[in-house]
Parts: sequence; structure tokens; C-alpha cells
Amino acid sequence: MFTVGICIGRLSFDFTITTIIKIIKIEKHTLPENEIQIDVVCKALDSDSNVFDLMIVYFFKNENENNDTIKNLRINKYYIVEGAYGVCQKEPACIIIDNPKINNVKAEYIKHLDIAFEIND
Repeated sequence: MFTVGICIGRLSFDFTITTIIKIIKIEKHTLPENEIQIDVVCKALDSDSNVFDLMIVYFFKNENENNDTIKNLRINKYYIVEGAYGVCQKEPACIIIDNPKINNVKAEYIKHLDIAFEIND
């Protein structure tokens, strides 16, 4: 069961998910009161090797706050993410993870992930 949230503004969730992602693009939005929203658009791999759309959402009070969190994220790189999730209401619908923990994937698994994402996407 998903908790429905919106993509602009704070999200509240009740459940967590852990998955492997491949970052497609990173978008920045300025919200009212100059808060910053960073959307990390990804493809994610579930436990059955299905690939699905996923968005990671970060919220920051100002421009300076976001540098440490996202400076090491790279497009087309794989990461392991864990965080609270919900469903985005804007089109196209996707799963969202709000402020997750992100870890690097060991280099020895990259080749296998390339194959899994290519075959199952």
C-alpha cells in the first residue's frame, strides 16, 4: 500500500524501500520562501529484476544546504538507496523516495547491473 503525496512540498510516508538505482537526470526547483527541491530522476531495480521509474526528492531550506547531499551524485551511475516512499501525483506517475540514505555500489557489480538494467528496462 502506498501513501500518496505530491511532488512539490514536503512529503510524508509510512513505509521504506531499499533498491538499486541508476540516475537519469537531476533537476532543481525553487519553491515558495526560497526553499530548494532537488529531484533525482532514476531507473530502479526491484527484487524480481524489474526496472521501474523512481524519483528521489530532497528539500533544503536554502541554496547552501544542498551542496553536501547531492554533490557526489552522478548521472548514469548506480547507487543503493533506502528511504520512505510514496507515489507522485504529477504525470507521469512514479514512486518517490524522500531524503534517502544513498550508498555506492561496489565496482565488481557494475557489469552485472548494466546487463540487468538493459535487459529488463
